[in-house]
Amino acid sequence: MTGATLLDDTGVMEVTVEEPILSSEPVAIAFAKKMVLTDMGDVVSLREYKNTLKPAQLSSFDPKNLNTTYVQMEGKTWANIISKAMGFTPGTPFQWKERDWRDVE
Repeated sequence: MTGATLLDDTGVMEVTVEEPILSSEPVAIAFAKKMVLTDMGDVVSLREYKNTLKPAQLSSFDPKNLNTTYVQMEGKTWANIISKAMGFTPGTPFQWKERDWRDVE
């Protein structure tokens, strides 16, 4: 319900409502892996990158200082894992709010 107005002298109340927008499209889940962009422009996993370093370089290695990107990968998951991560509770209504999309982005 978005509002209600009592009409003069008639005793009738006018109620305004806004129906939720629904989508028939299911949510698509994409899997991504954080990868390292090398100086040569190659994209490699963190493990592969560490394997190219010399022992002296490994002692000062900090992955936070690497140039990284996310690469879409194949993957699988279970519905209960996603519902738990998103805070869903069985038997309770679900409403996706704008702030939820911002949290995902």
